[in-house]
Amino acid sequence: ANRHIYENFLERLKQTDEALNFEQMNAKIIARAQLPLEPFKPNKPLIMTLFAFSGMFTGITLALLLEYFARGFSSPQALEDKLGVEMIGMLPEIPNLKRAGTPNFADPKHNSVYSEALRRVMASLQHTFNGNAQRSFLVLSSLPQEGKGWLCASLASLMAQSGKKVLLLDCDLHKKTIGDLLGYSTELTLNDYLSGEADIKDVIHVAEDSKLHFIGSRPSEGNVQTLLETEAMGVLIDYANAHYDLV
Repeated sequence: ANRHIYENFLERLKQTDEALNFEQMNAKIIARAQLPLEPFKPNKPLIMTLFAFSGMFTGITLALLLEYFARGFSSPQALEDKLGVEMIGMLPEIPNLKRAGTPNFADPKHNSVYSEALRRVMASLQHTFNGNAQRSFLVLSSLPQEGKGWLCASLASLMAQSGKKVLLLDCDLHKKTIGDLLGYSTELTLNDYLSGEADIKDVIHVAEDSKLHFIGSRPSEGNVQTLLETEAMGVLIDYANAHYDLV
C-alpha cells in the first residue's frame, strides 16, 4: 500500500512539473487566410503617379532650358520678328552634304523634300524679281561650311532647267567650290578675269545637263578680296545683268 501511494504521488509530481514547464498559447483562429489577388506592397498606382509627375516636371524643365540656350530660330515668325527681314523659304538640312553631290533636278524621279522646298524658294525669288530691273542677288552666310555652294548650285541649276538664262558666280576666291559641285574642272576662273589675264566670255562655262552658265574660282594666295572691289567686278555684274535673266 505504501509503494502504491508513493507511485501515485510520484506520478502526480511529474505531471505537475511538466505542466509548469509547458507554455499555454493565448491565441485563437479569427479567419482563414485567403490568397491575395494583388500585392500589398509596393503601391504601384502611387509609384506610377509619382513617376509621371516627376517625368513631366523634368521634361518641361529640360525643354525650357533647351529653349533658353538654343541657338538659331525655331520658326519663320521668330526669325522675322528678331531680324526684321522677310524670309523667302526654309530648306531642310542634308546629312553627309559633302558626299551628296548636286542633285539632277531634270530627273522626273527627283521629288525629295529638299527639291520641293527649293522650288518654293525659287518661286519666291521669281516673284521678287518680277518686273525688277535688278536681277542679281548674293548668297552668303555668317559662318563657313553652312552649305552656300550647295544651295547656289542647286538653286541655279533648278532655275536654268526651268528655261531661264542663269549665270552663277563663285566669288569665294579662297577655295574651289562651284566647279567641284557641278563636276567641272575649269582652267580659267573668276581669279583670271579679275586679275586681267582673261576676258569675260573666256571664264564663262556651261553645264551640259542643266544648261547653267557659271564662273568658277580657285584658291589664290594674298589679299584676293581686293579683287572683288575692282572696277572689273562692276563691269562683270553689268554684263551679267544685261545678258542673263538671273545672276
